[in-house]
Amino acid sequence: MVVKEDGIKAAVGFSENPNSFEAGREAVVSAFKNMGEREGSLILAFCTNKHDHQRIFEGIRSEVGEMPFSSVRSMTGRSI
Repeated sequence: MVVKEDGIKAAVGFSENPNSFEAGREAVVSAFKNMGEREGSLILAFCTNKHDHQRIFEGIRSEVGEMPFSSVRSMTGRSI
């Protein structure tokens, strides 16, 4: 999904990879692909307790460098 409004672009990416690092990396690559570019000013990341959140964030960071991101994880395993 891509949203473009008043100069704001937003895209969604996800991964079903059981490897936490690779899931984070794949999700952000998917979002950039959906957006049509590899530039952005903020990443919002969500993950469940099925993953090691630190490894998810390391996977994201491996693709986005120093781009700021905020994260939320579910402690219950339910979607948030």
